[in-house]
Amino acid sequence: MKTGTKFKKFFYETLEEFQCEDDVSFDSYENDRIGVYAGSFDHDLFYAIDRETLLPREALTVIFPTSVPYRETTVISGFPLDCFYRLNGKIGLTDEGSITIVDPLEPLTLVFVGKYKHATLIIPLSNSLKDGRDADNKWQALMNATPSQIDNWMNSNITDLASARSLLRTLVYAVRYLSDKVK
Repeated sequence: MKTGTKFKKFFYETLEEFQCEDDVSFDSYENDRIGVYAGSFDHDLFYAIDRETLLPREALTVIFPTSVPYRETTVISGFPLDCFYRLNGKIGLTDEGSITIVDPLEPLTLVFVGKYKHATLIIPLSNSLKDGRDADNKWQALMNATPSQIDNWMNSNITDLASARSLLRTLVYAVRYLSDKVK
């Protein structure tokens, strides 16, 4: 009995191990897209590139988000250029070192295949409006302030572009919040 491991040739994703009676049966598992490695191996540590060659998988050192906003395009960057992954089951290749997630509607399952390894990631979705609003101290202060307190606060705290952008973000949360209330 002969043992082999099937893998996808283009991005070296390990598919499955198999057993067969002879070399002719073994050769029948290989085609232009599927390669076979003669034997079995630890898929977490190695990947096959041909019948005899195993290479060690390289660890990714990317900082992953703890959540992504619901229905908002998000870019995760810092990947190598030749990094293959499965995002919710669909294969992809990093685009100039980043993964663009367009309008996610469900939690993300991210698995790296081939050369690079990382534990399977489950990235939940966040309700970006509520999470952002609740974490914003300015929003909380705005909800409890009088008009004169708001004027005083603005004169004291809006002094440069960064602070103006921060306040603008809070105002966008406020407009969105009011828009949701009107609906």
